Amino acid sequence: TGLSLAPTMSAVKLVPYQGEHQLQGIIDLISVDLSEPYSIFTYRYFINQWPQLCFVALAPCAAEGGAAGEAPGGEEVVGVIVCKQDVHRSGRTRGYIAMLAVHHSMRKRGMGSRLVSSAVLAMRQGGCDEAVLETEATNIGEPPRCDPTHRPLSGTCPGRVRDLSRRRPAAVRRARLCARQAAAQVLPQR
Repeated sequence: TGLSLAPTMSAVKLVPYQGEHQLQGIIDLISVDLSEPYSIFTYRYFINQWPQLCFVALAPCAAEGGAAGEAPGGEEVVGVIVCKQDVHRSGRTRGYIAMLAVHHSMRKRGMGSRLVSSAVLAMRQGGCDEAVLETEATNIGEPPRCDPTHRPLSGTCPGRVRDLSRRRPAAVRRARLCARQAAAQVLPQR
């Protein structure tokens, strides 16, 4: 791709989904890391119904080559979060983080936390009572560090997050704690 080797976080723009011209970049980024192959219809189901819950991180490209992952203006999708919201059978309005991906060059720099915070805030503004996050059982890497001081999480965090994957390993539990901390900062306690 045309992405420069190490764009600075200050050069990355976090924007709401702006239209179909970003879709291929989103698909390319998500398909690299997720084990489930999603059809174009799955992406459109989420993005077209809840565009206000989809955020894209754009970084300037080294060259204006117009590669598949690039948005107009020489920017490439380096992070994305795709979400939805609906009324759960419990009667609560629930936000659901369906897809979250960060380009390998932008990992360990807070990009995922920025995307989750933006989405959870939008969920709150849309009336969500809780947020749900699932993660791959094979999601390996450094344990999440979601607080602003980058201290490792310990214990449980209050919040309105439910885990749909209780039978998965410790990596999922750590991701759940990260999501709870983000949700606790922006979702009202009821």
